[in-house]
Amino acid sequence: MLVLGSAFALVVATAVLAASCLRLGSTVGFVLAVYILATAEIVAVSLALSTVRGLTRPALLAVVVVVFALASAHGGGPTGPGPVSLP
Repeated sequence: MLVLGSAFALVVATAVLAASCLRLGSTVGFVLAVYILATAEIVAVSLALSTVRGLTRPALLAVVVVVFALASAHGGGPTGPGPVSLP
């Protein structure tokens, strides 16, 4: 159960980081973007792992951790927009 909770938290955190870089104007738009990005991440990761018959719990958690690390390492950088706070 701890693995499921950790994976869920990482997927949501990744979606929040990505949605905050979109600079949406409303809270409803932000929440909708988080939902869409989280769903897209799960679908993309599942499809990618299933093509190599690697759709297992450890592999799924590992890929979710890697995607979160990439999203948090991006952070906007010196040339791109960084995460913004909600209005």
